[in-house]
Order: sequence, then C-alpha cells, then structure tokens
Amino acid sequence: ETVNIIASQVDTTVYGFDSFEGLPEDWGPGFRKGHFKTRNRPKLVKGVRLVVGWFEDVLPDFLADHPGQVAFAHIDSDVYSSASYVLTTLAEAGRLGEGTVLQFDEMFTIRRDLWYRGEYDAFREFVEQYKVKYEWLGRTDEAAALCINRMTL
Repeated sequence: ETVNIIASQVDTTVYGFDSFEGLPEDWGPGFRKGHFKTRNRPKLVKGVRLVVGWFEDVLPDFLADHPGQVAFAHIDSDVYSSASYVLTTLAEAGRLGEGTVLQFDEMFTIRRDLWYRGEYDAFREFVEQYKVKYEWLGRTDEAAALCINRMTL
C-alpha cells in the first residue's frame, strides 16, 4: 500500500516490486522463509505499475527498459541479501547519484535482541563500497530516509 501513497504525491509513474512469495530466506527469530507470502494483490491507484518477481529475476530487465537515474527508491526488502542486491545493482547500473532519495522500511529496530543482518548492514556496505556521502532526511524507530549527495563508482 505504500506505493499508492507515494504515487498519490507525484505526477509520474511509480513502480512497485514484489514477489508476493514472502521472505526469500529466514530473517531473524520468528520470520521464516516465505513469511509475508500472500495471494492478495493490492488495489493500485492511477500511476502505479507493479513488477512481480524476485529482484534478481526482474530488476535487470526493468533497468534495461527504463533508463535514467532513480529519483526515489523505497527499499522494503527486510533481508540483507535483497537490500544488498538492489543497492549494488542500481549503483553498478549508474542509477543512483546526487539527489537520489533512499528510504528503508526496516533499517533500524528498537529491540536490541532483534538486531540482525538486514537493510542496515546492506546500506553500510553500500556506503563503504561506493564512498557514499549522504544526509539523513528523517527516521523512526525502524524506518529511515536519506538523500545521496555524492558517490563513487
């Protein structure tokens, strides 16, 4: 449903990615592979296009068909492997740069016992690998948004 909220605020097409198969792997206590799997597809508002499949299967073709820098990426992948793949693939394709806004859904958690490998780890590695300079735009106990100021490929 987040994609609908985002689309309602802009005058351009917003693309959402989801496998609808749940988590691709176990993720911390209580979240086993397949958790969040659903047959229900969200009702989409005007301007939303849904890309169905695992990131590894659909992102390369999507990028080949949609040139240009990404203005905003809402990374709600939960697990490290997915967040890392998305960040690395977008960076290597030259799609991230000055002005790109990244939002993470589960970057942080307030429960230290649930601090496990996830979006935060993928982001920290991305920052180190591409020498990313960024500024925080906002955060909650779990989510965070930032703007890339500079990065090196």
